[in-house]
Amino acid sequence: MARIPGPFQTDDAIELLDDLEGMDGGQRQGRVVAVLEGLLANTGYVEAPQMAEAVAAAALVAGSVDPDVVAGERAVPAWLEDEPVEVDDTVEELATRTFHRALRHDDNEWWDLWESRGTADQLEERLLHYLSAFE
Repeated sequence: MARIPGPFQTDDAIELLDDLEGMDGGQRQGRVVAVLEGLLANTGYVEAPQMAEAVAAAALVAGSVDPDVVAGERAVPAWLEDEPVEVDDTVEELATRTFHRALRHDDNEWWDLWESRGTADQLEERLLHYLSAFE
C-alpha cells in the first residue's frame, strides 16, 4: 500500500510553504486565507494542485490551533511554532470547510489520485485527524 504523504510534501504545498517563509505574520495570514477562500469559491471540479495547496494551508491552521496534529509531519515550517497563523472563528471555519471539501469524492482530482493508488481510506483518516484540531 502506498504511503500518504504529509500535507507539506507535494510540489504545490512546498511552493506555498516557500512563499509563506518570506512573509511576515500579516502577509502569511492573508495568503493562507486567500488559498482557503480560493478553493472554497471553486464550485466545480477541483484540480489536484489547488487542493494540495489548500490542504496544506488548512493543515497550517490546524497546527496553529493544536501543534500535536502536525507533530511528526515532514517539512512542517519552523515558523509555525513561533508565529502560528492567527485563528479566529472565520479562519477555523475556512479550514474546516477545506478539509470537508477535500473529503468529497465526486469532484476532486486530488482524491481521485489517492483513490487510484488504493489509499483513499488512509487519506480520509489523515484528514479527519487534522479536523480533530477544531473539536
